[in-house]
Amino acid sequence: MGGQAPSGVAASSADRSPEAVQAYFEDYYERPVPLDAVRHVLAGHPLTPEIAGALNPNETVANAGSPTP
Repeated sequence: MGGQAPSGVAASSADRSPEAVQAYFEDYYERPVPLDAVRHVLAGHPLTPEIAGALNPNETVANAGSPTP
């Protein structure tokens, strides 16, 4: 997906709870997504290297949002 969230997340459900967002992304990416990392992002906290790594072990803050080669 090139590091971008699927556009369907906004339209998928009226439930914006961290648990619902976690379940959506676990289903979409077919892998576990840590609930504490989802809560961190939804709370508007800065993306740290630890949170980026928890959400995607192959991604870093330095290259987040960059095109995938």
